[in-house]
Amino acid sequence: MLLGRQSQKQTLVTALSRGSAGRGGSILLTGSPGSGFTALLDEVVAAAHGLGDPLVLTTTGVEDEAGMPYALLHQVICPLLAELGDDLDLTRRESLEAVVGARAPQEGAVPVALAALGALELLARRRPVLVVVDDAHLADPDSASVLRFLGRRLSRTAACLLVVHPEPVVGAPSAASAEAARTGADAVVVLEPLGARDARAWADREQPWLDPVQRDTVLHLAAGRPRRLADLLHLVDREAVASAPDGGIRTALRGSVLPAVAAARRDLEAVDHRTRRALVALGLLDDPAGAWLVARVAGGEGAGPGVHAPAAADPLTAVLAAVEADPLLVTELRTAWSQHLEEAAAAALAGGPAATRLRAEALRQRALADPAGAPALAAPLEDAARALCAVDAARSSELFALAAEHHREVPARAAAASRAAELALACGRHDRARLLAERAAALTDGAGAAAAAVTSRWSALTALARGDRDAAALHLEHHLGRQVGAPGVDQELLATAAALVMVAGRRTGGCRALEAAASATPALAGPLRSLARLALPWHLAVPDEQRHSLDDALAALAGAGLPVLRLAADAGRLLGRSDEVAAACRSSLPAWPTTGPAAVDVHLALAACALDTGDLTEVRAHVQDARAALRHAPQAEAAVLQAEQLVACLGSTRVPDAAWEDASDLPPTTERAGAVWCRAHRHRLRGDLASAAAELLPLWPADEAPADAGALLNALPTVHALSGSGAAPEVLERTVRQVTAWAEGSGAPLAVSTALVCRAVLVQDPHAQQQLLREAVERGGDGPAGAAPRLALGMLLRRARQAVAAREPLGAALRVFERHGLAAFAELARRELDATAPLRPARPMGSSVLTGQERTVATLAAEGLSNAGIAQSLGISARTVAHHLQHVYAKLGVSGRQELGPRLEER
Repeated sequence: MLLGRQSQKQTLVTALSRGSAGRGGSILLTGSPGSGFTALLDEVVAAAHGLGDPLVLTTTGVEDEAGMPYALLHQVICPLLAELGDDLDLTRRESLEAVVGARAPQEGAVPVALAALGALELLARRRPVLVVVDDAHLADPDSASVLRFLGRRLSRTAACLLVVHPEPVVGAPSAASAEAARTGADAVVVLEPLGARDARAWADREQPWLDPVQRDTVLHLAAGRPRRLADLLHLVDREAVASAPDGGIRTALRGSVLPAVAAARRDLEAVDHRTRRALVALGLLDDPAGAWLVARVAGGEGAGPGVHAPAAADPLTAVLAAVEADPLLVTELRTAWSQHLEEAAAAALAGGPAATRLRAEALRQRALADPAGAPALAAPLEDAARALCAVDAARSSELFALAAEHHREVPARAAAASRAAELALACGRHDRARLLAERAAALTDGAGAAAAAVTSRWSALTALARGDRDAAALHLEHHLGRQVGAPGVDQELLATAAALVMVAGRRTGGCRALEAAASATPALAGPLRSLARLALPWHLAVPDEQRHSLDDALAALAGAGLPVLRLAADAGRLLGRSDEVAAACRSSLPAWPTTGPAAVDVHLALAACALDTGDLTEVRAHVQDARAALRHAPQAEAAVLQAEQLVACLGSTRVPDAAWEDASDLPPTTERAGAVWCRAHRHRLRGDLASAAAELLPLWPADEAPADAGALLNALPTVHALSGSGAAPEVLERTVRQVTAWAEGSGAPLAVSTALVCRAVLVQDPHAQQQLLREAVERGGDGPAGAAPRLALGMLLRRARQAVAAREPLGAALRVFERHGLAAFAELARRELDATAPLRPARPMGSSVLTGQERTVATLAAEGLSNAGIAQSLGISARTVAHHLQHVYAKLGVSGRQELGPRLEER
């Protein structure tokens, strides 16, 4: 399978097609060694055979033959002579036979270059010829000279010369030979390194079990070179994935004889001592943020912040140099690294990502350089890991693991290992996370308070992964209690508290736990009580305090490694703060690998925020990103599937059948409420409001307990379905009370406009209803939050036989829904607008063109709805439905409903 080379292949095939038409020439194919030349050549040769019946002559340069005259050309001349036979004139034949050793060279013979050109021209008159020269950088000088001559003389023949000349990796002198190889070429095609997407796709296909960090390490070392990537993928060991920070790749490189590693080793042997020292320094670095300091660390002359690593230093060569370096040199360079990285961190922007990375890597290098003194660095390593978490979670996990190795106290070691395990799990490194968790549990012997502290938040993470929010809230509550009073865990304590609020919602348990923690921790009482306000019932909440508390929660969750941003997105939507949550999600995204639970969580959070702040195109893009991140988060498959169903439903006038599973089959994910809405919406479109209410009501608590985001964000369809289906008044009133409390406690435009629409449903006076709906339109704004009350106002006016007045709000709602790509809501608005009989072009008497309302009625009838169901859906009488159907039957020339579907499709 050829990845990322389609444009180069097309260029080469186009050139060959011109050659088949008698306009030949020479093409130079160049790039870094291991860039996939052989695979591309195979594809091109196969394509050449599809252009006719060419003669393909191939030759390959061999290093051992580079000093033998015409060694490379020998592989071309032999088949060329055999193909031409006696047709080639004697003088040229004798010259070429001397090249292949069939006769002795003669005085005054035709130059080999001219003889070869004449032979190719003669053969090209019979059939197209393609000469492929691989590894031309290993050609002997005589053959190289002939090839350059031929490349300049083939433009009027049906012969093409394709020369592969890889660029060397190490050593600048080869640049001159590469330029010489280009001389005379009609076209130069450069094989750039594989793009990240193509390289990742290849790695995922070949070794799907690789964890994100190990995969990224392989891709970094491969540097986009397909041959090297293939070798490194065979080098990795599944058993070693969990045992080392990089998955054991550095260990596996030592002594490896794979071609790519052997080639890098040869390149390494060819460099001088100073360059090799710089390569070792670069290979010891685990963070590219400090790569510009290599010359200073390696002791180069005039080294300074502006000095870069050697230009020829590719990643594999550098890592191999470090792996095979003398231990004393490694210790010396690690010590130099720690010093210069600290200096660079001090000079960088304080608190910025670069300074955080540099300081963390400095501590790591110091700990590795002096294992005996590393215990004194355990606490600073943990502090650096906490700071790094918001920048690079995977490296933060390994810093916690390194701290766990060097802590003197067992509880501290266990806590650091547990924290490393949590971050590894969030990054999708399941094997590594399991090993670290087992290590943490073993340190505490699985018993006592220390063991419980180690396992409680881990248990919360696994409960969240399977969608069990109740269990997750219970574990987080227990963990919060155990963190109170523990030294040096203020940041983790606040993160646990924020996560508890997001998971538990506005339940009394979460609020009590935070109040207890605030009382027991005076230094953190302010932040904890701020977070506790997010757990207050809506009737006790103050809008400004709620918004400030959400900001505090987002700050506490930054870099925490707890995948609860999707729940934070719901909290933000309820408070009208979707933009702030989306900004927090975007800032956290670079810290995580592209796949894994945290990546899925962030993308689903961005999708949820985009429902309020963007259009459906943006929502769909984030859901697609979440789907791509599932490779190392299979437990989130159900959530992503439900999000995809919601996107499909919102973007279509019909809901996919996949959304109509029984409610008991819907897994409890963060996206379950959206899937429930899909089923309810289908019933609503069909006029079955009772079934829609039956789908939505389970989202709401049966008592006066606070409703969660899934219920409140579905308040409008719930109240509409309850009202239209004749539900018990107390159920409808309880639902409206919940929504009103939400509006008063949040003050968000969406909450206020939703509450006003719900109150309008309860009011019997049409004038009062209109006043409430007009206020809802004003409070909702110009986006989707204001379009919903506009739709409700238009529906009310139309049913009050004020069709002309209904057109303005219905038309405005339709335009908003269409602008945001919300076809499902646009369909409802369009049906209502059609029912007002808006101005339309005059139709001649007896026209067979359906009106908008007639088409809507016909479509619903074709889907199997009864006249009563259609009437309920459109807010008209069954008699009016029957009247429309009579006109439809006459215009379409059908006798009944069974024939409507095919005829509507024809139109």
